[in-house]
Amino acid sequence: MIAQAYIDIFENYLNGELSPDEKLNFESRLEMDQEFRFSFEKYKDLECSLKRHFERESLKNKLRKSDADSKIKGRRGISRLHIGRFAVIGSAAVILLSILIYYNKNDDQEQANFLDMWPYEEGLVVKMGSSIKYNPAMNAYRLENWEEAILLFSELKTDTAAYFEGNARFYLKDYVKAKKIFLSIDNNSSYYPDAQIRFAILSIYCGEKQVAKITLDDIIQDSSSEYHDLALQLLEMM
Repeated sequence: MIAQAYIDIFENYLNGELSPDEKLNFESRLEMDQEFRFSFEKYKDLECSLKRHFERESLKNKLRKSDADSKIKGRRGISRLHIGRFAVIGSAAVILLSILIYYNKNDDQEQANFLDMWPYEEGLVVKMGSSIKYNPAMNAYRLENWEEAILLFSELKTDTAAYFEGNARFYLKDYVKAKKIFLSIDNNSSYYPDAQIRFAILSIYCGEKQVAKITLDDIIQDSSSEYHDLALQLLEMM
């Protein structure tokens, strides 16, 4: 559950109602406070779901009204003026649809470009004497049996299991859940740098470029990080 105090500040931030100092403090806290950042991600997911719901309801109501109006006009007969109006509306709709298709294609291609930057993770070699559950989970992962790997890794409450479950979900294009899993990995974990870069890529893909930028900025602070150059490249592409 998201704390009410968080909800208020999240709303103010997304609505552009914070002062410059408040905005700076908010973004600094996103970078430093993992629990706060996770709550913000959850809030945005909920907000997007609600928006989609109400947009669908609004569209349904408009369509119902349009259908009712059309029936009334049909009973009265369609005049030449109406035909002209329909022609203009139809032409405008075609133009708008063409524009939307064009930009959607460009957006899709841009998003795909970021996903292409995903660092491939082949999995770990299974060692004799390791966890009984760990062996089949990693074997399934290395064989790219993603669904089986997810099922088995989800039963293991370790950073290693979470990290590989996140990767498996990525390969199944379950990007939202993968992003949440990478965000949940503790910053003391050896997998934290790997999770960070993947979280950033998925944040960009999901349209959360400010969150991604904060994460990438954090990565490039460590010049010895194996993801330093990739983080710079992603920032340049944004």
